[in-house]
Amino acid sequence: MENTENLGFGGGFNAGLRAGCRPFVLTLNSDARPVGTAYRRLLDHCASNERLGAVTPRTVDRNGRSLAQMPPEPPAWQLVAGCLPLAWRLAFPKLYWPKPGPPEILEWLPSMCATIFRREALQGIGAFDASYFLGWEEWDLTRRLRAADWQIAIHQGAEVLHEGQGSTPKELSPWRARHGRESRCYHLRKYHGLGWFALGRIASRITDVYVDLRARTGA
Repeated sequence: MENTENLGFGGGFNAGLRAGCRPFVLTLNSDARPVGTAYRRLLDHCASNERLGAVTPRTVDRNGRSLAQMPPEPPAWQLVAGCLPLAWRLAFPKLYWPKPGPPEILEWLPSMCATIFRREALQGIGAFDASYFLGWEEWDLTRRLRAADWQIAIHQGAEVLHEGQGSTPKELSPWRARHGRESRCYHLRKYHGLGWFALGRIASRITDVYVDLRARTGA
């Protein structure tokens, strides 16, 4: 199916979710593909525990090495700091590096590039919040799934090759970064209040000015 406009990651996925009826659904990035029987392993594991709302794989590069995934949600001040110029890594003081091993329950959702969701769980929490146009949906879904008593797991024996930002050409990196800051600010407002949201907007605006100046000077 094709949407008439770009609804963002969550909005696009919700359209597909509404069109289907199967008990399990898969989020799949355009730059991700399974290694071997990864999808079958994810599906079987999710079906094996009726309290599992989501199961995500271990993402790897072309050489089979584990890739870094999203860490647990950082505190509000780090989200704000990550909106400043050249400081986005402040929001990720410690990335999550999965290792080969048996499946395990996690306290957060570290990736959605190829994740199996239980339809009942997603529909029960209202699916994706489409106000996150691009970025930080993992933290939002983590909060809402756990609040509804659903579990989250990683199947480290299921590998998915992830090229990394393959769906966004290099020339669109500023566009992606801007939407990422907008989503981060929305997250601040939704869960941390107007004060943190205002600080995030100020930090994001500083970055917008910085990026614009660099573009004008050719730096």
